[in-house]
Amino acid sequence: EDGTRHNLKTGALVEVTAINGVAKEIEFDRDHDSDHDQGTWSEFDAEGIVSYVMDSTITLDTFNGVSQTIYVDNMTRYEDRLTLATLPGKRVEIEGIVRNGQKIAREIELEELDD
Repeated sequence: EDGTRHNLKTGALVEVTAINGVAKEIEFDRDHDSDHDQGTWSEFDAEGIVSYVMDSTITLDTFNGVSQTIYVDNMTRYEDRLTLATLPGKRVEIEGIVRNGQKIAREIELEELDD
């Protein structure tokens, strides 16, 4: 997010979307660069049904029977016309970071079901 080719350097954390091996979109993951330098965060992915939302907290019931608490903040992006208020009952995929033991959502989107 929010970068140019001049920001693309060895060690930069990016997400690349490619078609036939050609990069079509490069997102720079800068929301916690200072934490990354100190090695205090990692990434996570989760899928499940949102059972509860309160303030900046989501309870996600995963498909292995475990409930997870996931936090949202001003860096969380909502796809597919989702909002925090519309999440309860929705089947979603969440990508985010784990910082100081807390899972913080960076992207929330509707889960694509296989046909």
